[in-house]
Amino acid sequence: MPYRLGGDGSDGTIDCIHLSYAVLSELGITAPVFNPDWYHESKWTIARDIHRWGYRIDRPTMDGDILLLAEERAFAATWETGILFINKISNRVAWAPLNVFPNCLCFRAKET
Repeated sequence: MPYRLGGDGSDGTIDCIHLSYAVLSELGITAPVFNPDWYHESKWTIARDIHRWGYRIDRPTMDGDILLLAEERAFAATWETGILFINKISNRVAWAPLNVFPNCLCFRAKET
């Protein structure tokens, strides 16, 4: 699926936040309350908001763990022992092994 900032999947495009929400929905996990300010906030403000939804973990290991990628200031989600994210080179959704993003903040839903 191609990337478009603000894309929610309804028109065939998606952004990193909505990609993560789609993964959570597919897994039956309640998503954090969406905040449109995340498009402009610092990763620390976003992390504080996400922390209300889940708890911080050292590294993602379960499908549905949410990552805040430090380098890209973007969301990603674990899926089938890897990470679904927006690849900036192809400008599309991509999958990578878990160890590709070592410098990220990771969260797991409190309900899991």
